[in-house]
Amino acid sequence: MTTPTRGRRPGSAGVGERTPVRWLSAPALRLHAALLAGLALAGTATWLEWTRAHGGHAVAWVYTFEWPLFAVLGVGLWWRLLHPDSRPRSADSGGRRQAEAAPDPELLAWQAYLTRLHETDPPGGPPDR
Repeated sequence: MTTPTRGRRPGSAGVGERTPVRWLSAPALRLHAALLAGLALAGTATWLEWTRAHGGHAVAWVYTFEWPLFAVLGVGLWWRLLHPDSRPRSADSGGRRQAEAAPDPELLAWQAYLTRLHETDPPGGPPDR
């Protein structure tokens, strides 16, 4: 049985559904280009620091292994940006989105306090007399 998609935003998947990744869409192509530029930068920087480390700069050894970690971080970020629905939902929300969760009573009390405070003493300094 399929669920109706009427009334749902384009690109938003229902519970248990995943939005298909469009690998050749304009936003995805920009992500691919940013990934390739970042990997080229990290590869070049790794090679540069490797040659400096072999030239006697002891600190360059740290950077030699740091730049590949940046590349791995970039690949992970690229993947998560291409697959926004692949992150597991938190167990405490029960599958609900954050906006649909019940409001926090302490937050509501704080907002009421700020409203009363702004009514008695508006922000922006003392009133003109």
